[in-house]
Amino acid sequence: METIRIEIFTPYAKYLEDEIRLLSIFSDGYSMGVLPNHYPLITTLKVSKLKLVFENEEFLYSIGEGVMHVEKGVISMLVDFIERGDEIDIGRAKAKEEEMLSKLETEENEDLIKTYKKSLKKARTRIAVYEEFNK
Repeated sequence: METIRIEIFTPYAKYLEDEIRLLSIFSDGYSMGVLPNHYPLITTLKVSKLKLVFENEEFLYSIGEGVMHVEKGVISMLVDFIERGDEIDIGRAKAKEEEMLSKLETEENEDLIKTYKKSLKKARTRIAVYEEFNK
């Protein structure tokens, strides 16, 4: 079966370089897939769930904001963070969710509210990926 090359980078290092059969991104209000021979594309990414289908297995990841470029049989992604479902510290993610919910209850500063909502989205995405990965 045909594959497409994927390279995923964070600001700190290359996270992954491999061949995949399918990439799917699931975020608020949209989903997107990339298969081999996909047309050229540049897009921004939101905090999302990412599914990668390799030759004989598939994995679910939590990703941060970033950009994705698809061209000539290569997917290149630069994201703030990426964690596979089995790499997620679920205790830390749930604690962050509780912390952000608590802060949002009393905060009045709009800039802080936006920051807390972004952190809450990251925590909830990590929790969802962890739970789906560990079914």
